[in-house]
Amino acid sequence: MRNTGLILIAIAFAFVVPAQADTMGPTSELYLTMSWSPQIWVVQGSAKVRSWSMQTLGEYAIAVLDTVRTSNMSGQQGAEYALAGTPTGITYPGYGGVWNGGNGQIDAATDGQYIYSLLGSKVYRFGLDWTNPQELFGLPPSTGQQNWWGGITYDPINNSLWLSNFGTFGYVANYSLTGTFISGFNSSTYLSYLAMDYADNTLWSGGASTLHQYSRNGVYLGSMPYGGMPGMLGGEFHYSPIPEPSSVALLGLGLVCVAAVRRRITRRA
Repeated sequence: MRNTGLILIAIAFAFVVPAQADTMGPTSELYLTMSWSPQIWVVQGSAKVRSWSMQTLGEYAIAVLDTVRTSNMSGQQGAEYALAGTPTGITYPGYGGVWNGGNGQIDAATDGQYIYSLLGSKVYRFGLDWTNPQELFGLPPSTGQQNWWGGITYDPINNSLWLSNFGTFGYVANYSLTGTFISGFNSSTYLSYLAMDYADNTLWSGGASTLHQYSRNGVYLGSMPYGGMPGMLGGEFHYSPIPEPSSVALLGLGLVCVAAVRRRITRRA
């Protein structure tokens, strides 16, 4: 019943008249999972770039690396898709009602090594295949409209997680990966998912068919409506992990060796 109620809430907000755009929209491609229609949308700027059908309704929690990887809030299977939207045939576990009182997770994030998601008032870490859930830390009671935490995204600037309440006039908080509170701000807009655009380091959330943009220090930057969007729940930008310094050094050493070998071959010739 909780899952049905959540979808009905999203449908109600989907028929709110969209606000006028006062931002240019996301700089990067933003992958969004729809609430009452089994679709994944990709938007950028003021336009929908592409969309495709989910394998199963309820694939709301989404992580985007070299592929799109979803879990399922109802406990059914999630799925993997190419960035263009083609299913790869790989499926992932879903985590439903027993994990957070019936709500299931609606959002996820990744740092390239793990996937992170909210299950009730707790932050969990998963493998990149959505297995082996490990509880990282708990959160204080939500102050959002629906009284539970929903949105999550990774911040590579300080290796942390941003988390948000679900609903209208919620709260956005920044926590370290060990659960230490760093900062937070109140939002004046509807929050479902939470996503960081790594091109300009701004935070995005939204509900119904309108995206909202915030700076990392909580300044509201504007909104962007999208006509025909059937209500969004999960959302994330494509994350490309930065190579470790040791990896970069090894790559550089390998290139030097290749260049040296080529010079020797050329001299012999």
